[in-house]
Amino acid sequence: MKYLASFHTTLKVSRYLFRALAVLLWLLIAFVSVFYIVNALHEREAEIHQELNLNADQAQRYIQRTADVMKELKYVAGNRLSAGDAVAQGQNGDMAVPNFEPLYPDSDCSAMSATWRNSLQSLAWFMRYWRDNFTAAYDLNRIFLIGSDNLCMANFGLRDVPIERDQALKVLHQRIEQYRNAPQNERGNNLFWISQGVRPGVGYFYALTPVYMANRLQAMLGVEQTIRMESFFTPGSLPMSVTIFDDNGQPLISLAGAEGKIQSEAKWMQERMWFGYSSGFRELVLKKSLSPSSLSIVYSVSVDQVLERIRMLIINAIVLNILSGAMLFALARMYERRIFIPAENDAQRLEEHEQFNRKIVASAPVGICILRTADGTNILSNELAHNY
Repeated sequence: MKYLASFHTTLKVSRYLFRALAVLLWLLIAFVSVFYIVNALHEREAEIHQELNLNADQAQRYIQRTADVMKELKYVAGNRLSAGDAVAQGQNGDMAVPNFEPLYPDSDCSAMSATWRNSLQSLAWFMRYWRDNFTAAYDLNRIFLIGSDNLCMANFGLRDVPIERDQALKVLHQRIEQYRNAPQNERGNNLFWISQGVRPGVGYFYALTPVYMANRLQAMLGVEQTIRMESFFTPGSLPMSVTIFDDNGQPLISLAGAEGKIQSEAKWMQERMWFGYSSGFRELVLKKSLSPSSLSIVYSVSVDQVLERIRMLIINAIVLNILSGAMLFALARMYERRIFIPAENDAQRLEEHEQFNRKIVASAPVGICILRTADGTNILSNELAHNY
């Protein structure tokens, strides 16, 4: 206990506490630097989130506009098909009426072409009116009608746009089979899908809706329009990749940046809207569902773009922490060498002298008493001097 309470031990503990104080000051500076960098990072993420959200709203308006067009066309098609004979009599007989073409070569569409001729003539007249007045506004390429029984298609071409017929018919047949195999309560929903075009970032957007007459499915009405991924983000925005996924997480069309295409992840595909970092913290991702379709659009920005504005701040913080740590270490060493270490040496010598004096006094054969000259107080005495 004497050693623990000695002045030399107190100075040594003080020296270690001074080191701890220097370390705590350095940690405080590092904590403030990290806190400032994290706040700057969150502000940068908030800016990117706002910009990506505006782009996602732009894509949502594109899908919603197509859905509104489908509602109008579905209403018109239902009226024209149900009143085809009456309407066709008051219209020009020279109207070019499309014939039903088989989706597959073994389908027989001759009987359906004869049965639906008046209805197709009425619908073709309206489609010509639509082409002359609204095609440019809605950017439609073609409108097609598919019979519900024998999968025969009537194509109302609005523009001369080349199409890969075999691939388009194959995908169309797959979507119709998907509609037929869907549960009964989901058959009233529209189908949306995208086919990749020849050029990167350009494809064809399809929408398919059922047309009912007297609660019975008569046909499937669909539209095709050109989709350009560059239309889904504002010009002058930061470099990003844009990808549209289907409900299974498969990419349909993408306009990828330098980092390449992003892969879907289960943690955000189940959410209607998700914002965060991808696995491995390679990209900052915004995923948003494009209602009323089952498609999802994903915007991704590389981490380098996120850290671009705060990279210099990070470098300055690292340099500041290195310099502050070196300065605190130098000050601690200077105080130790000039103050604490000499004081420890002096305290150690005093303790050694005190112990030496105690041994001499205790071992003397006579009574020894050391008194203070100022007031005569007994400072040190042995057992033989207890009567003094």
